[in-house]
Amino acid sequence: MSDMTGLIVGVTGLASGIGAATAQLLQRRGARIVGFDRRAPDFPVHAFHQVDLGDAASIAACVAAQTETLDILCNIAGLPPTADKHAVLRVNFFGLRHFTEAMAAHLAPGASIVNVASLAGLAWRTNAAHLSEGLALDIHTADAWIAAQPIEGAPSYHLSKELLIAWTTASCASWRARGLRILSVSPGPVSTPILPDFIATLGPRVEEDLKHLRAGEADEIAPVIAFLCTPDARWIVGADIAVDGGAGANAWTNMLGLKV
Repeated sequence: MSDMTGLIVGVTGLASGIGAATAQLLQRRGARIVGFDRRAPDFPVHAFHQVDLGDAASIAACVAAQTETLDILCNIAGLPPTADKHAVLRVNFFGLRHFTEAMAAHLAPGASIVNVASLAGLAWRTNAAHLSEGLALDIHTADAWIAAQPIEGAPSYHLSKELLIAWTTASCASWRARGLRILSVSPGPVSTPILPDFIATLGPRVEEDLKHLRAGEADEIAPVIAFLCTPDARWIVGADIAVDGGAGANAWTNMLGLKV
């Protein structure tokens, strides 16, 4: 277990779920937490900034209010697939990317950025041409493209997480050139307050996973995020780490028709 005493860690989405579990674990290991969320957490932190990651003006005000240098940034905030597709894509990808780029000036040399994606982004490599369209846009220019996507519900969530993984992977060299390290984590179904939203929207896909594998717990995801924040993981760059109880392995096995 790495000692994180004295490190300042920014955590988006820390008010509940995986974000709360991660923030509290890092605090127990000595880190000072700077939280970013639409609502304040119900536990004490070093500092808290209210922000709506779907709104560029809110992001700008939040970044302007941030005065301390962060050693680590954990991007854990996200909306479930029950939300409107514009909100899902703006918060889960376009706003997250905009926030991260804007916050880069407040990241210490050698800082790590850990993005929480999802098992829902598993097939991102098969969707490169479509993802390239989205990656060419930003929070100011994406609305027309989002409106043109014939998706709602689950597909919008899948697309948001595919974009996040693709951006993390594709941008790792440019972040490294700035002395920063970026990677992502992809949990499977997790027992958080929004799990019912995933089951209701993703339906058979989640139900099939849960026939064979239980839902994970937030405190099973948080230690992986914590490890990836530390120097012990310094050679993990641009990777997407599955923390899904084997659900991704099952999905790829089925998609590729592999039998053993």
